[in-house]
Amino acid sequence: MEYRLGVDIGAAKCMLALVAGDGPEIVTYQRMDTDAVLAGPLPPGLALAQAVQQLLERSRIECEDVLGVGVGIPGIVERDQNTVVACPNLEMLNRVALGSEMGAALGLPVFVNNDANLNTLGEYTAGGGSGMRQMAGVFVSAGIGCGLILDGALYEGGDGAAGEIGHTVIVPGGLACSCGSHGCLEMYCSAKALSVVAEELYGRAHISAGAVSEQTAARYAGAQLLIEQAHAGDEPARAALDQAFTFLGYGLANLANTINPRLIVLGGTIPFAWPAGLETVRQVVESTALPAARRNLRIEMSALQNYAGVLGAAALVSLRLGRAAGA
Repeated sequence: MEYRLGVDIGAAKCMLALVAGDGPEIVTYQRMDTDAVLAGPLPPGLALAQAVQQLLERSRIECEDVLGVGVGIPGIVERDQNTVVACPNLEMLNRVALGSEMGAALGLPVFVNNDANLNTLGEYTAGGGSGMRQMAGVFVSAGIGCGLILDGALYEGGDGAAGEIGHTVIVPGGLACSCGSHGCLEMYCSAKALSVVAEELYGRAHISAGAVSEQTAARYAGAQLLIEQAHAGDEPARAALDQAFTFLGYGLANLANTINPRLIVLGGTIPFAWPAGLETVRQVVESTALPAARRNLRIEMSALQNYAGVLGAAALVSLRLGRAAGA
């Protein structure tokens, strides 16, 4: 049997998955802390190649049975060179020729792309976006990523930077963002944004003492605590989340007015942890987007949840090798 391997690298967690054939069947997968993979002594490409080799060994799969590897990173990629241009939330990947490094170590074709693009490609090929020729995927975790399917194809823009709505300015002269600008959307609705709010509400000591769990990286523990408090009925926490998803709603209204998709898939750790935010987003879009842009628009939660990225990465392998007729 032939396989494809998908790698989804997030700021806090990464997932590797072995996918059978050209379909969406995940044979095995592994989730791990991103720092545990990338913060060691090896260069990033070699470290990721080592993680891939270990997964294949545990699965008793030979490299020659793998068609290729798809990798999603939370940043901008030079598509032709598979080189990371910029990765604000994982700066150790900046200017790294990730595809070349991994490919040389594995002896396999490796294709690198933005993680939101691959999440969206996963939803399009294996999730709720099946058959939707005009759609967007918006994923809110450490930051905010967006992928676009236009006329049935993944749209990446002239330089691979299309869909970066997380870095559209929504508050002129606002909070400083890791991208170098000020007032970016992700500084008002993301794990990093909610962690700042949590420090203001509860204090850093409280967060450090009680919020870090095995499932959440310490740097975003404040966001976890804020959401936990909101579920427990804490009104300031609920108000903070309502404000965050209101900002997100304005961002999606702007997106709807710009590209007029029929579907926006919403995913990422923050919407999954606070699904009530979906209704807030829908209300804001309904009240602010142009009537023609919202008339046939659906906004839905991700059908694939945490598996969208690795399935999209596997779909990228098929797409680049000319094996995915539907992608």
